[in-house]
Amino acid sequence: MTGERSFLTNFQSSTDGHVTFGDGAKGRVLGRGTLNVDGLPKLKNVLFVEGLKANLISISQLCDQELFVSFSKNECRVLDKEENCVMEGSRSSDNCYMLIHPLSCFKTTKEEIEV
Repeated sequence: MTGERSFLTNFQSSTDGHVTFGDGAKGRVLGRGTLNVDGLPKLKNVLFVEGLKANLISISQLCDQELFVSFSKNECRVLDKEENCVMEGSRSSDNCYMLIHPLSCFKTTKEEIEV
């Protein structure tokens, strides 16, 4: 979920309801699209939620997109089918996992380097 419309491509407006947050507050869904931000994977079906101040990631939706998610006491990692790390987070003092940006988990091989 994001509150930033400019992060989404293939945007489709909709009013398919609300999302309910952990504190019981509700946010109105204004549409959905594909996340298109440099340095992040292109996630599909990302909700655009009115007034949302922080971007939130659904672990179940990551798994639905055939990504693998693992958590430890201090970090989390999201891997693709080839076991490349596509996102990484660290645990904050309020027990949320926050995305590390810029991402430090990408790796380069000789085949990917242009001469």
